[in-house]
Amino acid sequence: MSHTVRLTAEQARNQSVTANGAARAVFPQLEGACFDAAFLTARRERVLAVSGLPYPAPVCRHLMNDPAFAELVEQIRGSILAELRQSGVKLLTQEGEHPVAQETEKRILAVCVRVLRSPGTLNGKGELILDLQTYPVGLHYPVNLLLGDRAGYPNPLVTTPKSVLDAFGRGSFRGAGQEQVLATRYVLAPEENGEPANRQFYLTEGGRQIFYSLNVEENVRRAECRHSQNYTVITYETEDGLTIERTIFLLPQEKGMPSAVEAQRIRITNHTDRERRLRLVGTGVFGTAQPAVLATDVVFANLIMESEVLYQDGQPVCLSLNAKPEEE
Repeated sequence: MSHTVRLTAEQARNQSVTANGAARAVFPQLEGACFDAAFLTARRERVLAVSGLPYPAPVCRHLMNDPAFAELVEQIRGSILAELRQSGVKLLTQEGEHPVAQETEKRILAVCVRVLRSPGTLNGKGELILDLQTYPVGLHYPVNLLLGDRAGYPNPLVTTPKSVLDAFGRGSFRGAGQEQVLATRYVLAPEENGEPANRQFYLTEGGRQIFYSLNVEENVRRAECRHSQNYTVITYETEDGLTIERTIFLLPQEKGMPSAVEAQRIRITNHTDRERRLRLVGTGVFGTAQPAVLATDVVFANLIMESEVLYQDGQPVCLSLNAKPEEE
């Protein structure tokens, strides 16, 4: 005997039951409150809500990724409401109040504070200040756009160099329409601009890596990005007494210069009472010299590229690439 299976589908924009609606049905005190909610099961039988927020923020998503809180959720049957109060966290279930261990309460508050600090702040100059030790807000929010200056040179509007960089300095850089200087991602992810390795660097001391600009969890006490008009400053304070400040900007066009020049200035200040011998290693991915080739023949694009080492006064300073000259 055959059976007919009927499936129904719900898209994100036409859900019959939303997490917020389900939370209000279980916890009526949420009506009119500012809160966040998320389903705990795919069957939408249990819901998690967090109230007491100053504005809507995706707190639940990050709480459920915290091991301490996930362990607590496993101990509770039914839906959960975490009320944020000045005195701490009050945890409610469908059966009443549930005790919260002091360490777990600290973790809940730490995650919530981190989420609420994620949008950053605007200062009096209109600059966006972002804490790099918070959660990222989307792919476009923390991005700055830098524009070059080719006034007085041919086709200034067509060839104005443009840099796109996020709070960590990741992103791409292009000159004219046919010149990609720093690479974009070679993947089908149009929302994400730039190879993640772009504009990053390591610090080593005594042959040991002590710092990486994308890692703010190890040996970093404070990390901040300030997006300003046409330049970005990223500052780190390390646990071992260093302040690292890098400024990213575009140079105005001058005679004899390439049509697109981006600069990154890195300053390191030693606050300890001992001499430090540090080595800095910069990383990045150059864009292909002939972007149109990628659309027509990817194999050929790989064949015409070869490695190249740049030397200054006989000393190697950069590992790069070079496209096979057209005349060969």
